[in-house]
Amino acid sequence: MIDLSNVTLIYHYRKDCEERLTNLKTSIDFHRKHFENLEIILVEDDKDISIDKEDDIKGKIDKIFFLKNTNIYARPASYNIAARLSSRPIIMTMDTDVVIKPEYLKKAMKLLENEKIGMIIPYNGIVLNTDDKIKAEFKETLEYETFLPYVPKKFNILHKEEHITVQHNRSVGGVTIFKKDRFFDFGGYNPNFLGWGFEDNELVCRIKKMGYEIGRITNDDAWIWHLSHPGTIKNNHEFYNNNQKINKAVTDMSKEELRTYINTWSKNASEEFAKLVSGKRVAIVGPAPHIVGSKQRELIDSYDVVVRINKALPVPNNLRDDIGTRCDILYNCLNPHEECGGAYKIDVWKNNGAKWIVCPYPPIPPHFDKDVSRFVNYNKNQIPFRHYPIGPYRELEKTLGTRPNSGYLAILDLLMFDIEELYITGFSFFKGGYYPEYRQKNENQVMDFMAKGCGHKQGPQIEHFKSMMRKDSRIKVDKYLEDMLK
Repeated sequence: MIDLSNVTLIYHYRKDCEERLTNLKTSIDFHRKHFENLEIILVEDDKDISIDKEDDIKGKIDKIFFLKNTNIYARPASYNIAARLSSRPIIMTMDTDVVIKPEYLKKAMKLLENEKIGMIIPYNGIVLNTDDKIKAEFKETLEYETFLPYVPKKFNILHKEEHITVQHNRSVGGVTIFKKDRFFDFGGYNPNFLGWGFEDNELVCRIKKMGYEIGRITNDDAWIWHLSHPGTIKNNHEFYNNNQKINKAVTDMSKEELRTYINTWSKNASEEFAKLVSGKRVAIVGPAPHIVGSKQRELIDSYDVVVRINKALPVPNNLRDDIGTRCDILYNCLNPHEECGGAYKIDVWKNNGAKWIVCPYPPIPPHFDKDVSRFVNYNKNQIPFRHYPIGPYRELEKTLGTRPNSGYLAILDLLMFDIEELYITGFSFFKGGYYPEYRQKNENQVMDFMAKGCGHKQGPQIEHFKSMMRKDSRIKVDKYLEDMLK
């Protein structure tokens, strides 16, 4: 037996026909016979769980995850879930109906020692589709040599001989191997793919664009064997055509654009962010100078979630009695210029309590896309991150006729979530400038800077906010802002 104590084998499973279950059982039995210490994780992706009724294989699987899904099956998302559940440094994703020569799996693991390798394809691209006769024989023996008498004389695509068909000769899917840390660095599988088609091609393209290489076993006899099952025509399905469009879009992206795109997948950032703020009393603290002397520490720190803006961290010691001590969420425009969001100080942000970084601007040209990409590349998932949604931003900017302030966008973003209350303090739409510990600029200097570069017109934003206050009872403001808006 071959020792794979550092490897997790991942299956995605949906029982759409009886042959799927038969092939799964055969694959698990084959790997348990020829490999020792292998961790196996199965994700069942369906409307109801069925694998728990299969007593003869449950004990052979180390972890089972049920992904309740009444839609088209989501194999890429399932693989990503299982990768997070893996306790091993190497992960291997495998279709439930393919068989590969054990020695080539062992050889493939060695290739991963090269740090430039992002993914191993442990076969030469040729997929040989078996008929029921070969499948039945293999099920009985569980020996790779059972296939060898049926090796075809030619390997042209769709070449047929008795009991065998050459299904592919340049395939990149079916079984793939990764170092887990590298897998997450390039984003894992793209969860936007549903059903089948192009998800493996997109992955290969993306890995290369991210600076990694693809390793491959190229021996002449390094085929994989596909255990037969009923199939359907791919291009009859809308999801297949959509997958093709996703693949084309990724092909056209730069590395920086890919980083931004990948960031939008991660565990669905907006849903995860919603878990932090939904149903909560939230306080957002700005840098206006009137907050100095307000003695609001007890009030601000009593809120469930405290939000700050741009260069607010660390909270100055001499202002803690006025502006509180906590920070759960930091909204930062991600322009690293000191006049804007400032340098990326992830350790400082985290050490001062920040659980999320949110960019109040979406990744759109000509500047915000570069800022977001720069940060995503720097962050590398050290701290959870999301950005303001593109559609609502474009609509807001059109309504206002100007670029909104970072702070005002933070307020509007928070109000998109099901929060109980939003207390706003330290905001003045730049009346009076900033408190000096934040930035040493008075009102005139701030407005001059805005006029030259950013184009933030305050009048339209103030009128918009007045309208928001009339319509949304969740909004509470400090006395200064209340008087200013009268």
